Amino acid sequence: MPQFTRAMSARRRGERIRAERRKAENISINKSVDFRSGIVASLKDVRCLLEQEGVKSVIIEIDEAHLPLFNEALFSHELAGYDIQQDPQVANRFRIADKVLF
Repeated sequence: MPQFTRAMSARRRGERIRAERRKAENISINKSVDFRSGIVASLKDVRCLLEQEGVKSVIIEIDEAHLPLFNEALFSHELAGYDIQQDPQVANRFRIADKVLF
């Protein structure tokens, strides 16, 4: 009987660890989705500014807490149509311009 109790205890511990891992993964995915939806909304404003006559690029600053999410989003399809360059002096400042295709 003690072996059965240890086996059930180990099983519950494993289930609890898997549940915590799933919860952390879901939180991470939700943060990423929320950030990307915010990017899509902000890109509408950037697009509006870039369509103005005489505006070649827009400079944006990203909060330090959101920098890893932005770096991840740089390679997404939402930002594929833009030329994005990081400012060499300031890590969280980016220049966004239309991508020129030759």
